Amino acid sequence: MLRTVQTNPRRPFGRTAFLDRLRRRRLIRRYEAHGWRVLDDDVEQGQIRLATGLRFDALAMPDTLGLRILGTTRLHAELELPDLRGPVLGTPTGSWLFLVRPGTPLRSDLEDILGIVRHGRGSWVPAAPGRTAEGPIRWVVTPERVGWRLPASTAVQDMLADRLTDHPMPPRITVPRQVSTDRRAA
Repeated sequence: MLRTVQTNPRRPFGRTAFLDRLRRRRLIRRYEAHGWRVLDDDVEQGQIRLATGLRFDALAMPDTLGLRILGTTRLHAELELPDLRGPVLGTPTGSWLFLVRPGTPLRSDLEDILGIVRHGRGSWVPAAPGRTAEGPIRWVVTPERVGWRLPASTAVQDMLADRLTDHPMPPRITVPRQVSTDRRAA
């Protein structure tokens, strides 16, 4: 029988925590084997961070919009469209991160849209499987499923702009936690 004893309150204890750390270290080696730079991260805390701007950039967008783009790429896979399939991360806050080839700035017509952000050089994204304060990070489309290929950023941005003109996003109003707490207290 395995006995778990907590020797340091800052470190997780038990066999499961050890296996989770081992699994995360294997993931880090796999990411680095494909040229993805892993930042000095909080492996002990369950988060792996990938540097953007070197091997890939990340286009963040609301999950409803990301689902439209992903659905369009699957429906039109037979047509002669640029290959838009690539890894996609899902966050617990309702954002999807499309990993694309680096270096292309965000189109000017997409810059003013709330929720659409390009993570380039000097930024990072959480890797899956991992955990943030809000919840778990997951792969919507795994890198293995697409052969670790990255689509061109311009192709994904063009598809994004097309989806926005066809079906504009409904406004999402989020009330910051501090404001809602203050209102309840009054």
